[in-house]
Parts: sequence; C-alpha cells; structure tokens
Amino acid sequence: MDNIRLILFFALAFVLLLVWLSSRGKFMFLFRGQTCPKHMHREKLETFFLVKGQLRMTTDSGALCMNPGDTLRMEPGTFHEFTAAEPSLVLEVSNGSSRF
Repeated sequence: MDNIRLILFFALAFVLLLVWLSSRGKFMFLFRGQTCPKHMHREKLETFFLVKGQLRMTTDSGALCMNPGDTLRMEPGTFHEFTAAEPSLVLEVSNGSSRF
C-alpha cells in the first residue's frame, strides 16, 4: 500500500509540474490564518487546486471549504478571498492577463 501511495504522490507531483510549466501558474504556501483579501480580476481567469491543507474560500456565490484535491475555477470579474484553516499549499493557474 505504501508503494502505491508513493507512486500516486510522484504522479500527482509530475502532473502539477507539467501544468505549472505549460501555463502561468504558481504555488502558494499559506500559514494557518493567512488571508488573501477580497479582490477580483477583470480579465484573469484563475483555477485553484488545493494540494495540501484546507482553505475557506468566499466568492460572489458564497463560502466553501476546499480540501486536498479540490479545484475551483474563478471566472474574470468574480470577487473572491480565501483564508487557510491550516498550513496549505495551493497551485493557482491563470491565463496570465496583464491587467488586474
């Protein structure tokens, strides 16, 4: 069982690395309680993938809790903010708009 977990971990890490290299992405590490304040992007499309930890995400549609493996697509013009409920690692991939 441990070998399968290790293989899955490295497969996921490889996929995340490929996504990051082929697009405009970044990894964000957040400490417990660290917050990204409410904001929006006029043109930037963002997709959040929670690698580890737990995030409380608030959007125009309401609040939700993200757990490892969850993804959330943030359309341009959508107000959003998030707070780490515990130490968290997030991959954010975007279309890289030059405007905010």
